[in-house]
Amino acid sequence: MIRRAMLVAACLWQVAPVPAWAAESTSPTTITADSMMVRQMKQTAVFEGQVALHRESFELRCDRLVVHYDPKKSGELRQAEAYGHVRITHEQTSGTANEARYDQRQGIVTLIGNAELTEPGRTVHGERIVHDLIKRSTEVQQGETGRVRLHIDANKAVPVPAKPAPVPSTGDQP
Repeated sequence: MIRRAMLVAACLWQVAPVPAWAAESTSPTTITADSMMVRQMKQTAVFEGQVALHRESFELRCDRLVVHYDPKKSGELRQAEAYGHVRITHEQTSGTANEARYDQRQGIVTLIGNAELTEPGRTVHGERIVHDLIKRSTEVQQGETGRVRLHIDANKAVPVPAKPAPVPSTGDQP
């Protein structure tokens, strides 16, 4: 029964677009916090206190953010871990959790602990929400109650396209 609920939730929950911070982009990223510590030997940067990360239409807020970077690739993000009062927004999609993890190499975003993901007309709750950006699949895992919850409000739902929208041309074509 639980497996069926997860399958139904995955089918009904057509996941939000790839977050701006997860997509390859040359857009600048700004991180503000009360403090920052860079550990070059460990290739990490730790931001603490009212952390806010902004990039394009993506925003992440949390109490503590640990960024793992690759110095061989101009400091490219490898992994990020957000802790405490995590709030993520991207366009019309938002998520909250106690923790969040992002693995750039595997293309996986995970919301952990009292996880919730909302887009217009749809909200899903679970203990853990794992979204594979490459496979475009989402798994919602049960919490202490042994249940996941999906709420759909057809009056507010925005239809999800079956295929991604084409990228507009930047050439001189009409």
